[in-house]
Amino acid sequence: MSYQSCTLEGIYVLRWGKTPEVGDVNKYANEIAAARAHQGRTLVGLIIMPEDSEAPGSAFRKAQAERLTEIMGNLRYAVCVFEGEGFLSSLKRSALVGILLLSGKRYPVHVRASVQEALVTKPAEPTDFNVPLVLAELKRRNLF
Repeated sequence: MSYQSCTLEGIYVLRWGKTPEVGDVNKYANEIAAARAHQGRTLVGLIIMPEDSEAPGSAFRKAQAERLTEIMGNLRYAVCVFEGEGFLSSLKRSALVGILLLSGKRYPVHVRASVQEALVTKPAEPTDFNVPLVLAELKRRNLF
C-alpha cells in the first residue's frame, strides 16, 4: 500500500507515499464507501500529494477514472492538496486533470497548496466537522 489514510467524523483523509500504485485505487475506494456507510452520510475527501511523491502513471490514472463515479458518489466534494511548487507539482495537477477528463463527468474537486489552506484559510465549502480537532488528529498521525 502506497498511502496512509484515516477516517474522522465527516472527512476521509488520504496521504500518498512515494509512488501511487494501481492496486490502491480499489483499497481506498472501498475504505471511502465503508466510511460513508458507517457514518450514514457523504464525506469530504482530503487527498494529500506530498512534495516528494511521484505523479501517477497512466495505468493508475485509468483505474482511478474507472472508479471515480463510485468514489465521488461517497464524497460531498474532494480537496486535492499538492504540497510543494515547481514542475513536479504541476505534473501532478496535470495528472488530476487527466483523471477527471478520462472519467467523462464533472465532479466537485478543488485544488489547494496546503492542508491549512484546504481546511482553514480557503475551504471549498463550509465544513460540518470540527476543523481544529481534525488538524490535531492529522498532525498526531503525521499525515501533514
